Amino acid sequence: MSIIKTKYVDILFSACFLVGVAGTAIATVLQTWTDYSYFENRALNSAPILTWDTFWDGSYFTEWESALVDHAVGREEILRITTLADLNVIHRPVVNQVVPTNGKLLYQFNYEIVDQEELMKQAMSQSVVQAKLQAMVESYGGYMLYVAVPGQYTYFQDEMPSFLNSRAAYTRAEMDAITRAFNQMDVSFLDVGPIFNSMGHPEEFYSATDHHFTYAGAYQTYLLIMNRLTEEFDSDLSVLTGDLINFETLPNRYVGSRLRMVFGLWPTLEHPQIANFSIQVPFTRTDNGRKVDAEVFAMPNTENEDVLYDIYMGGDVGNTILDTERPELPSMLIYGDSFTNALETLLWYSFDKTHSLDLRHYQEGSLAEYIQKYQPDIVLCVRDYGSLLSADGNGDPF
Repeated sequence: MSIIKTKYVDILFSACFLVGVAGTAIATVLQTWTDYSYFENRALNSAPILTWDTFWDGSYFTEWESALVDHAVGREEILRITTLADLNVIHRPVVNQVVPTNGKLLYQFNYEIVDQEELMKQAMSQSVVQAKLQAMVESYGGYMLYVAVPGQYTYFQDEMPSFLNSRAAYTRAEMDAITRAFNQMDVSFLDVGPIFNSMGHPEEFYSATDHHFTYAGAYQTYLLIMNRLTEEFDSDLSVLTGDLINFETLPNRYVGSRLRMVFGLWPTLEHPQIANFSIQVPFTRTDNGRKVDAEVFAMPNTENEDVLYDIYMGGDVGNTILDTERPELPSMLIYGDSFTNALETLLWYSFDKTHSLDLRHYQEGSLAEYIQKYQPDIVLCVRDYGSLLSADGNGDPF
């Protein structure tokens, strides 16, 4: 090929490349941007706002780069194809921060140095906060219980490949610190993990593709909580056992948070469960001050659609009140992260009013202010191992 022809080919190739890049950029900017990625289960970066400070420190341009990457035309399709190849062709040990192992999808954690002194410091800080909250509840005659539940990565930590971080060392140090600190401050504490281990560590208590427990695990946690409450609280609380409750497995595919991270491309046989009660108790439901349908399960419309963990209570809500109008029974307030959702579908049955708060979404004040206003007979905190030491969100009741 002559030098002139080669030159024209190079020019044509470069022009096509530039047109392709420019076209993709223009299409990316002009398309309708969404705020949330369903499969990645995260908020997408939005277009930055230009200010004098962000212009001069360069963050405006950096944020534009992140936003354009998140909203690139065809991005999700490319990620889906890449994920499919990683799972089934290349067989990578980690795909999209998910570890496929033994029929489960676990989460990849970076390696970490376990600083026991720092963990103890954080545990003491949380114990002081919880002791203060407990004292406030007890001041008007109420009872408070703090419940710690394992997350999926903890429950299945022995199944993590040896060359990855299972967080076993961190979990041991964390739970030792939190247990000692809570005992020292005399905080009423229930650690579900060792009890599940004493039961034989049933695999069916935790989801293979989600970071939460299954409904079976939630029910066992509910029983442990109710056993403690019936021992400690002077009231005749009905417990959902025997003929009072039966469980229904739905035909829908259950898509857990880890399965979503691999675009649902991992084979799973998980299906969601719900509870049915033989004796119906009428109730009303209010979400964030607005009356909504009196339901505790967000049921799918068809048998074919995927179901997420938000089938329980419809997902995270800042404030929900379930009122059975039975004033002879005690009232309850349950707060914590999303692990409370499945428990709420069971706990309400035994109480007059059940209040739930998620301080990550509740904007009307602090938990302490809410407790002072309503003075519930029982205050129940439920948090998973990964969030016990966090002083943000549900770790900041004041």
